[in-house]
Amino acid sequence: MRVHTLIRFVILAAILTGGCSKRSEPNTDAQGLALGSLHSGTTIPQVIAEYGQPELAMTNNGVICMAMYQKLGLAFLASKGIVSSISVSPHCTLQTKEGVGIGSSRAAVIKAYGEPTSAKVNARGFEALTYQRLGLVCELKDNTVDSMTIIFDTAK
Repeated sequence: MRVHTLIRFVILAAILTGGCSKRSEPNTDAQGLALGSLHSGTTIPQVIAEYGQPELAMTNNGVICMAMYQKLGLAFLASKGIVSSISVSPHCTLQTKEGVGIGSSRAAVIKAYGEPTSAKVNARGFEALTYQRLGLVCELKDNTVDSMTIIFDTAK
């Protein structure tokens, strides 16, 4: 994972989830989204059982609140040991049940999830398709998904 991708994930996830400790605005429909076997309610111990020890981890009071698997293009934020968001970047081969993943076209994303809540181009020329009700952000480069973040409702 490139350094700027790591920084982008940490900033985006911190903004959208309120950091390691709590969420600022739950996305109640995100419960239906899954990325491979990862879904709402997945715990950090389950992630470790499936992917091994993370290459990089941050803890809060001895509990992992961020885990990164750079070689797999996966990063997780957690609240109280439960995954609150998943971010994927190039190298990740996981897809949602609708078949959306890294390399998917803009048209495929819209076919799977409909029109986004917002679509904005950032200063680097990447377009961010945000599906607020789903807790999904797809960042596109040249009309293909370059990174994705799913934010789960962990407030329940």
